[in-house]
Amino acid sequence: MAKRHRAVAAVLTRVTSRRSGRPGLAGLAEARQPFLCPKVTTTLAPGKVTATSTVAQARIGLPGVPVIEVSGLTATSSSQCGKATGSTTLTLKIAGVPVTVSGDPNTEIPLVGGGLLIVNELLPSAGADAGLKVNGLHLVLPADGGEVVLASTDSAMHNCGD
Repeated sequence: MAKRHRAVAAVLTRVTSRRSGRPGLAGLAEARQPFLCPKVTTTLAPGKVTATSTVAQARIGLPGVPVIEVSGLTATSSSQCGKATGSTTLTLKIAGVPVTVSGDPNTEIPLVGGGLLIVNELLPSAGADAGLKVNGLHLVLPADGGEVVLASTDSAMHNCGD
């Protein structure tokens, strides 16, 4: 069987209600020009696949959590048989205060009010021999209030043993 590649990138992946799992918060999280300038790129090369998602600027203002401002957000996922890597770069402000982010995988930042911000969230790609999903920014709202994901990428390799 021939090797299959998959690369997926999205700028605003989801805004969902954690209670129902259905899309929600639509009127509360707005992204429009010039604040959200999406760029999505996928690249297939022999034996390697790369997905990149870039957000120039975004501002998230939701009840119960401080305002989150992000600029220069880029999430990248690359996979080849036997290896998958991911990274996120960004400039971040929470409640107007600059926050230094290390770039380490799954960096958790607790928010006033009980929310959680996860930067450079790395998750295995479902069903892949080698693959990685990268969520550049993942906001989990308090009290099962929902979640927001910006700059999500997914790269995967299949049939590596063939």
